Amino acid sequence: MKSALGLTTLLLGLSTGVAHAADGPSPFTADGWYTWRVDAVEGAGDNCCYEWNTGRAVRTGCDLDGQRGGWGSFRSSEVPPLPDTGAAQFYARVDRGTLVDLRTLGPACPVRSETPWTDLGEVTPEESLSWLLTASMSGKVRTDERLLAIATQEGAASRDALVDIARKPGHDKEREQAIFWMAQLRSAETRDVLIDLMKHGETRALREHAIFAWSQSPAEDRLEVLIDVIEDRDRDLHDRKQALFWLAQTDDGAGVDYIQDLLLGRSR
Repeated sequence: MKSALGLTTLLLGLSTGVAHAADGPSPFTADGWYTWRVDAVEGAGDNCCYEWNTGRAVRTGCDLDGQRGGWGSFRSSEVPPLPDTGAAQFYARVDRGTLVDLRTLGPACPVRSETPWTDLGEVTPEESLSWLLTASMSGKVRTDERLLAIATQEGAASRDALVDIARKPGHDKEREQAIFWMAQLRSAETRDVLIDLMKHGETRALREHAIFAWSQSPAEDRLEVLIDVIEDRDRDLHDRKQALFWLAQTDDGAGVDYIQDLLLGRSR
């Protein structure tokens, strides 16, 4: 994990509006757990905790004090979805005045803890982002958790924060996580940025990660963009091979047809 100083330097490069948001009053006046709700982006899912029992997933709810088990948005015939509220529920733990833990769950996910939490109620995306940036600046919260939380909540400021992190040189782990969650949850809003990173990312590893992230996205033109990368002879050959590999992994009919035509030498 990057140092608190390095992460603070990264976040100081965010847009003016986001920087001002982080200067707002903090609601974390004492140690312990806090929770708040905020409007979520479409497709955020009903995140909760699960256990596997005889090969089947069972929703167990989340124990804030226990070890983390299976977590995410799980879909199967055995596990009916939780009610779609269009919101996200964040849980943040403060220790000695510093944010040290952060969870992004669905509001309907059952949660338990040995100690009570402070419910801050429903807040605006701007308020929530300021608190999430506080979590980022602490250097204690896991990279994937803080960037998932920022990506999950709606609002242009949250989108811009992700884009700034994804574009900022250095801090490779933060950049990769930002790119991944942009593709997963904000692909329509950040399409041009993701495609630019696929083409002009300054390192091969960054371009490869952007191609992978795009291949896992729900974007309507996901396959078309991957095919564009494959067919662009001006691109790095490694990038084209990566796009072909991930196109094959999608197991999509149109992608399979393209690969078959490519192998048989048929023009499209």
